[in-house]
Amino acid sequence: MDDHQEIPPDLLIALDACRADSPDRELPEVAEALARHPAALVDRVRRRLERTDRAIAAALPRVPVPEGLAGRILANLAHRSPVGDCTPAGGAAVGVAERSRHGSFVRLRRAPRLRLAVGTAAAVAAVALLAVSVRPAREIDMATVEQLARDFYATDEHDAELSTTASPSDFPLDGRLASSHVNGWRRVAGGFLNRPAVAYEMSSRGGAVPATLYVINSRSLRVAGAGASPRAPASTGGITIGVWQDNEHVYVLVVRGEVRDFQSFFPPSRGVA
Repeated sequence: MDDHQEIPPDLLIALDACRADSPDRELPEVAEALARHPAALVDRVRRRLERTDRAIAAALPRVPVPEGLAGRILANLAHRSPVGDCTPAGGAAVGVAERSRHGSFVRLRRAPRLRLAVGTAAAVAAVALLAVSVRPAREIDMATVEQLARDFYATDEHDAELSTTASPSDFPLDGRLASSHVNGWRRVAGGFLNRPAVAYEMSSRGGAVPATLYVINSRSLRVAGAGASPRAPASTGGITIGVWQDNEHVYVLVVRGEVRDFQSFFPPSRGVA
């Protein structure tokens, strides 16, 4: 799907109400909304949302909950005006707002995946995570980037259609990787680290080791500990990740192999500190 193609609101709401790996799409109100759109579009949007859901689920246990956040959320909700009807155009009833008996608290009911249990640790952690994603950090540590890259890579669309035209000038391939085999590039739908990004699908010079290079616009982001070359790539479970940064880009190379496989993407004695 073209990154610039607008997703119809009723399709987005219907799929957003479905849990990953569940039969929620068979619910009558959801199935009715999905039937109004091409199957290929529905599948692409579903895959994108499920990829995001899995990444959030993997990140939740690592998100520290600020002290007192639950109380601040409850206080804020208590003073908000009632939420309007969330029913999408076309009649897919996936949401409805209700006012309490005293009219002071608004509760939002949607399909099972979107029930908000305000006051629970999971809900507070989710709100904290969303706050981080909506307001991108200006500095992030290396370990966090490596873990986010590992989670993102596991659910990324590596089989998506690739462009074989010249590399985009605003997301250049690092020259030290020029000798590697580049299968093509694609713009990352939704970005990476909450910033525009391009992914290069590639393999080592011998062709035996696959990898993905993420190039991220980083003019307002600093990765603490990242230098001009990848330092001590992190290797776990057959995946090795290296991160480096220049004035305008963060480079994240995810290699399906060990450290020696990662190093094979760079010229001997160059590029890896």
